[in-house]
Amino acid sequence: MEREHRGTSGARVDEGSVRQEVVLDVPPPRAWRLVTRPDHPRVWYAFDGAALDGRAGGLVEYRRREHGGYLGVVEEFDPPTLLRYRCSTLPERPPQPGGLATVTVRLEARSPTSTLVRVVESGLTALEVSPEDRRQYRTATAMGWAGGLALLVGPAASAADRDP
Repeated sequence: MEREHRGTSGARVDEGSVRQEVVLDVPPPRAWRLVTRPDHPRVWYAFDGAALDGRAGGLVEYRRREHGGYLGVVEEFDPPTLLRYRCSTLPERPPQPGGLATVTVRLEARSPTSTLVRVVESGLTALEVSPEDRRQYRTATAMGWAGGLALLVGPAASAADRDP
């Protein structure tokens, strides 16, 4: 049985996926807004811009000055519990076979005032790169999601203070 925690848990990394999670002290609808409204990911993940068209087939884009823009396509958008999209693993390129991952963001109520946010980036065994490049991608992905979700705790605390 997993124990409840505040802050991020250690990433679970295997050959084909990276899993990271955090418990936020806000109810699921507030957590959903923090994860999906484009102005919020700028604070915790995509510091140089974000776009999310919340419908199947919609565009996802996360920009970071040091890396460029990562483009994706929404597969599932089910507020306030599920966002799934395919994204390119290379900047400034649309997702295409051999260079894409699937990101699943699932939100689960832990109590009326707290939400588990779980991010799983999968499909990594299908990347058409060397084993070393795949290992480096997994490591960078684990660090990126861990850092992003750790930063998400701050906006969640602020939202809990001001949202009705």
